[in-house]
Amino acid sequence: MLKQVTIKGVRYGSDSSCPLDVYVNGEKLDPAPSQEIMNHDSEFNAGYYGSGPAQLALAILFHCTGNRKTSLQYHQQFKEEFLGFADYQSHNFEFRVDISDWVRKKHKEYFYPINVRIIEQSGLRYGLSNDGSVIMFREKGKPMVDFYPSSGRWRIVGTATIQKMQPEPKQSRGAKAFLNWYERQVSYGK
Repeated sequence: MLKQVTIKGVRYGSDSSCPLDVYVNGEKLDPAPSQEIMNHDSEFNAGYYGSGPAQLALAILFHCTGNRKTSLQYHQQFKEEFLGFADYQSHNFEFRVDISDWVRKKHKEYFYPINVRIIEQSGLRYGLSNDGSVIMFREKGKPMVDFYPSSGRWRIVGTATIQKMQPEPKQSRGAKAFLNWYERQVSYGK
């Protein structure tokens, strides 16, 4: 995933109906790969909140992350935050963004409330860190574990390893995967 990127739009004319070429770190962006994910529009645009800017946002995110799912999930938010400015309709534009940081923040905004709700509904006893970023399981006779709802990962207290992979062959994260793992640990007496 690209970190700091410079997005530059060059408009050939004086209004939003004129062609717009977009460059990411100096490389011209091609709409075709993003259109294979979702075809909002045949060409890029900016300066409003329609289909052309949506296609551009999807293309930027896919180009920078290489991840279809992440690009599709967050491209509308990217469009709203970076591409909808009115002065982009008739002017060239340029801005810098740390894509990896932006995506990480969006993941946290999305996953934190979902994971917290699942843990709350489980009926398990837990505590919270002072800042609320860690759900701590400290019940006597059960595994002592810190769960991180913003990432869906967890750590057995006393180890430095964040658990990403459990006995299943596929990586699993999130509150449901954690609860399945935790129940197995309790039933095995670990």
